Amino acid sequence: MASNYIEISKHYNKQDFDNWRNAEWWENEEWINFLPKEEHHRVENKYRPQACSKYNKGMEGHQFTEVLEMIDLKKIGYKWLHANYYLFKDVKPTAPVYGLGADEIKKVVGKEKVEYLVNYVSNRSLKASEPDLFAYRINKINKNNYDMVFIEC
Repeated sequence: MASNYIEISKHYNKQDFDNWRNAEWWENEEWINFLPKEEHHRVENKYRPQACSKYNKGMEGHQFTEVLEMIDLKKIGYKWLHANYYLFKDVKPTAPVYGLGADEIKKVVGKEKVEYLVNYVSNRSLKASEPDLFAYRINKINKNNYDMVFIEC
């Protein structure tokens, strides 16, 4: 199986990062203009608790780089799944969103290719985990195909 890895280094605005870690920024809902709308539903359970030490000690700043990547992906027409899919683990009944994410990936990548990947990993006793983001968009030239990428932030 061929694989392509590209490492990209990005710079961010320090003020954006300082805001991300600031309780007042979250409490005053200034995050609304920063966080992509597609992720607003996850503010209370994911972003706020992992961004600001006031809400969760020891995780200050978490999820910031993933959100920066989402902002860039949105600018170029990509949709994404952010840590809400399992390909290499059995889905727990208490977390149905993970199954829905895996179904979306199978739709985009193809069920056979996903099964091949999972079997390839399991047959070699490799430890695989899902990257932070799965990004995809309909290919501009061939509307029956997708441009897609797995992204680890």
